[in-house]
Amino acid sequence: MQQCVALSFNVCNTSIKSYHYCIICHKIFGISLVYTPNMSEMLANQYFLTRKYNLAAKEMEESIFPVDNNKLIIKKLIICYTQINKPSEALDLFLEIIKTDIDTIIKTDLNSDDCPCFELIERIKCDFVKYEDEFTKSYILGILFLYCNIKQSLDYFKAAGGIDASNKKIKNIIKILKNKINNYN
Repeated sequence: MQQCVALSFNVCNTSIKSYHYCIICHKIFGISLVYTPNMSEMLANQYFLTRKYNLAAKEMEESIFPVDNNKLIIKKLIICYTQINKPSEALDLFLEIIKTDIDTIIKTDLNSDDCPCFELIERIKCDFVKYEDEFTKSYILGILFLYCNIKQSLDYFKAAGGIDASNKKIKNIIKILKNKINNYN
């Protein structure tokens, strides 16, 4: 009895589908989804690692438009926006991602994802990075803390909600965070 020998190939360079072709029986079988980052994403990751957030954001914006559901890019783009004076864009993306999959942010591995949040939080708390008002500073800290500590994140969003109680986005985020915390218990 002959055993199949698989030869893997991609349909095209931009595809994320990988097919297996048996060189003995000449059948195509087993589609596996393999994520292959494009050049913009690879360059964006390099910029992100070197903390060049402006350049990283530009490349990430280009790489998410073909595949706008790439949560790994979006969660890094949120961090970039918090550092390049685009706090409202950060808040919008943040709300969008936690509505659909909050675990994408919560389950960030601070080491393997090279998450700079502790460093950024410290810079904001020491006022090395300044925001237009205390409301913005509070929700930016809330965003960054969700990558490492949901309860502290909630505290900062509550502080932002205390400053602007009519902000629907902040109210929605507080509700989502409370629900997640309650589901943990």
